[in-house]
Amino acid sequence: MLITKRDGSKVTYDPSKINQFLEYVCEGINGVSMSDIMLSSKLFLHEHMTTKEINSVMIKSAEDLISEETPNYDLVAGRILISEIRKSAFGVFDPDPLYNIIKDNTSIGLYDPELLVNYSKEDIEYLESHIDYDRDYNIAIAGAREWADKYLVQNRITKQYYECPQIAYMLVAMAAFMYDEGNENKSRLDFVVDYYNILSLGLWNCPTPQMAGLRTPTRTFSSCVLIEVDDSIDGISAAEQVGKKYSTLKAGIGIGSHNLRGNRQPIRGGEAINTGVLSHAKSIEESILSCSQGNIRKGSITFNWLGWHIDFEDLIYFKNSARLDSDSMKKSDHMIMLNGYLLRRALTGKAIWLFSPEEVPALKKAFFSSDLKLFAELYEEAIENPNLTKKSIPGDLWFTTILTERQSTGRIYLGFMDNFNKYSGYNDKVAPVRQSNLCVEISQHTEPVKIIHNDDGTQSIDGLVALCNLGGINWGPIKAKEDFIHIAEVGVRALDNILSMQYYPFEASRKHNEMYRPIGVGITGFAYWLARNGLKYDNCYKLLDEWADYWSYAVTLASVNLAKERGHCGAYANTKWARGIMPVDIVPDAVNEIIPHQVRSHWEELRPMLKQYGIRNASLMALMPAETSAKISGRGTTNGVEPVRGLIVSKGGKSSKGKFVVPEFEKLKDNYDLVWEWEGCSQLIKTYAILQKYVDQAISGNTYYNKNNFPDEKIPLKLVASTIVDAYKYGLKTLYYNNNDDSVKEFNVSNEVSAVLDDDASCEACTL
Repeated sequence: MLITKRDGSKVTYDPSKINQFLEYVCEGINGVSMSDIMLSSKLFLHEHMTTKEINSVMIKSAEDLISEETPNYDLVAGRILISEIRKSAFGVFDPDPLYNIIKDNTSIGLYDPELLVNYSKEDIEYLESHIDYDRDYNIAIAGAREWADKYLVQNRITKQYYECPQIAYMLVAMAAFMYDEGNENKSRLDFVVDYYNILSLGLWNCPTPQMAGLRTPTRTFSSCVLIEVDDSIDGISAAEQVGKKYSTLKAGIGIGSHNLRGNRQPIRGGEAINTGVLSHAKSIEESILSCSQGNIRKGSITFNWLGWHIDFEDLIYFKNSARLDSDSMKKSDHMIMLNGYLLRRALTGKAIWLFSPEEVPALKKAFFSSDLKLFAELYEEAIENPNLTKKSIPGDLWFTTILTERQSTGRIYLGFMDNFNKYSGYNDKVAPVRQSNLCVEISQHTEPVKIIHNDDGTQSIDGLVALCNLGGINWGPIKAKEDFIHIAEVGVRALDNILSMQYYPFEASRKHNEMYRPIGVGITGFAYWLARNGLKYDNCYKLLDEWADYWSYAVTLASVNLAKERGHCGAYANTKWARGIMPVDIVPDAVNEIIPHQVRSHWEELRPMLKQYGIRNASLMALMPAETSAKISGRGTTNGVEPVRGLIVSKGGKSSKGKFVVPEFEKLKDNYDLVWEWEGCSQLIKTYAILQKYVDQAISGNTYYNKNNFPDEKIPLKLVASTIVDAYKYGLKTLYYNNNDDSVKEFNVSNEVSAVLDDDASCEACTL
């Protein structure tokens, strides 16, 4: 049988070479057999196969052998794919000298030419000496596929690769510190080496735009963009322009649509009638989703809607499968914005009144604040005002509709705007939070965008567009919480560097970053951390509180130290930080019932430093999902702070789908807390609550329900409603996906929503 080599030549198939290769990739891995892989592969071998096709067959054969009895075939499959990547990039397994790789890839426009300006050949040779190429062979197949499909610099048509993971890690580190001058304790090269190590050892999570973009000429690294729409045609056009541009730059889009007036409301002084929020939102959606992200990320949008908007009955059904395609927005996700007062009305049987926001500007302003009492007063005044356009729906129907759509679609997110502003790092009197991002973990001040028609005939976009530049600390492999200090120092510094070197296509985004320098440091590997410590989500609270406290302290300390070195952010005066208020100073009473709050870390030593130097980053911490990026180092880690659904699961998109095995499977398999075994998710909400008190932004927190754990296989509405109320009273700002274990999503609606109050009437929302 003849096979085709990489250079196009034909040679006789030699099974001994395949055997030799399989022996190599199986070396040192327990519980795997190269002969089993070979036996399975033989069924798919045929005349004139290419060496690449043979590797693909062996990868599939190894993947098919992954099971709870033989989990380590995920490492074998990963090694085969990494070998294929290296041979594609270098012609042989061993990489070329790093300087030559950078020089060659810069010459063809793949790498940022500034790398060779800011690093000498001697610098690069020194950094190359710190690369551990063996770490590539610790990457399991789920992570290797993500590298192959999303992160490596490549020709996406021919699948020609130009680097391997370890080179990418080093170049990401070099790019992040390219303009960094170091400090009195560390040189720039020391920071580069440190950053490379925490990346390649999986201690720091680097999100997709950074992993794919740093080292390339693109200079766009934001994961998400927050765009607030002005209630005007110029505002809608500006939102389309900004969203479309950033979607091409690999960012997810959050649209704040709360200013848009209702359907059939007058415009141009009554000259015309507005066509409604739906038509404008669909225009924005179509514009943004029409843009390609180079197969790295698909264009994605989350719209943020007022829960009391007069078009609520149309907006709530956006993702409903029964809705006609012409009326739906199934390609977008949606966050319904609520507050404690609206919850109280619904839970006590009072009607929810709906208004058009342009008619009640004071009410809208109060909604985006921490002053729930003021909102209640203005809302009740609006109800009595005969001059306003309004309508009402029964409170239990309003709340039940929200819960039912969230349950049936999984993609109706919830945002509690009074919590957003009460527990935010921003001073809501001057810089309120009015929306969130694609994955609802970002809490930043925005201002409406609109097109400005300049006197010289040009146009510009005014407003404040917020960006989220993310990173995360992987708790899983960390054995001592004190290690957070070093990881945070390097990671926060890298994120701050990225803000300064990033390309800003709009003044509205550049201005926001200069004012607030926002970042979002999150957590990955939480479920792994629990398993390693022999804990479950319902008994982790004490140790979690200790670690979360120190993690938050480490991140805050890193930003304060940067402020000492580089100066505080421009709009520092608009933050609670400027008033000496840190997240640990604002803890809901209900959270103290889970575990009493106590000062554990060196917060009081940090406080005078904060007063003297300020803070470099107005937004600091945000717990992102990390669905993709969590997999790429070693055997990967578990997503964000989420529980695992199984010990071996299929993860990824259409092109990168593969089996993911939980970290340290053989040692920890009995320790993992599997979410589908739970009755409800109260323990998860309590975990979020403890984390939230140390986080200035929000959490991409999910809810989970397994119908098989309930009588008649129906999920009680009362349980779902009480989960929402608990999330609110614990100070959570958002709820992300609702996950069901089955396609059948059905409530037992015999329980009234108001019954939620039977068990606990102490919630602030219910006692106003």
